[in-house]
Amino acid sequence: EQVSRLTEAHEARLAEEESSASSKLREAREVRVELQAKVDALKDACEGYRRECEDFKRKETSRAEQSLREVERLQAQAAEAERQAAAKTADAHQLKVELDKLKAREQATVQVDANRMELSNGHLSRRKEELEAQVERMQAELRDVTTARLAITKEVDEGRRALAAEKGAHLDHMHEARQAAAAEKAALAKKYQATLREVTTQHEAEVKRLRRKHRALTLEVAALTDQ
Repeated sequence: EQVSRLTEAHEARLAEEESSASSKLREAREVRVELQAKVDALKDACEGYRRECEDFKRKETSRAEQSLREVERLQAQAAEAERQAAAKTADAHQLKVELDKLKAREQATVQVDANRMELSNGHLSRRKEELEAQVERMQAELRDVTTARLAITKEVDEGRRALAAEKGAHLDHMHEARQAAAAEKAALAKKYQATLREVTTQHEAEVKRLRRKHRALTLEVAALTDQ
């Protein structure tokens, strides 16, 4: 009867230890499942952030292309303004040449007949005044075109600098965000591996302890039975 009671007590203790080990094993599995869920959630978050970065990159690329087209348009306007300025300069030079010719003709007509000279001088004076007014008007237009060209060139340069600064800032932000996400992912993965190793080590140690205890109890029961 004493051996039977001892055997029952040892079996009850063994069942209790096995139940405790099973409970700890379930807890370890639950911890592992929870960590795996966190890792999956982080992977999903990283994937979402990657898609967000790609969308942001596409938007910034589109904005950069649009800004580049605007710069090209302003450059085309500047080139057109330069072409118009060159044309105005050529016209002004042509008018100046014609004016010089008229002045020469006016000087040559001094020696002709007085009436012809009076008529010719009146006509040439009016033509001279018209040409001088036209030259002044074209010079004013040339100054306006030059001013507009300088303003467009300044606007193009400012747009380029602003675009380069904005692009650099966005690239720095994306790089920092990627580094932060990678560091967080690596830290969580390291924590997951460490926790998994700790739980596995504890579980293996508990199993070994229970096996040693089971062997000791079995030997003790066998010794009591022999006795």
